[in-house]
Amino acid sequence: MVYPAPGATGVPDNLSDIVFAGFGPTSGIKLIAGAQTIALGTLEPAPTPTPTPEGALPQSIAAVPTPLSAGTTYTVEYTYTIGGSDCAPFTSTPTLGSFTTQ
Repeated sequence: MVYPAPGATGVPDNLSDIVFAGFGPTSGIKLIAGAQTIALGTLEPAPTPTPTPEGALPQSIAAVPTPLSAGTTYTVEYTYTIGGSDCAPFTSTPTLGSFTTQ
């Protein structure tokens, strides 16, 4: 997660996009705050900053479909499945970071 930066506080509750580095298109991104879960849409390619920092990964952007709750900490999770091997498909859901709205 590039923006908001993991651990960020005071993030506007009208946040429209979240930016990720190194992720391709998927629909497995979600925001979690207590019992509330907000599924984000498919990641779209985002422009890499210019000048490009050394070692920068391709970036993707996900639209946030609804205003967020004020003063709330959101955890960002990414679910992906690895398949196509002799083993059964493996699904993982790592946490990419969290941020708190103002």
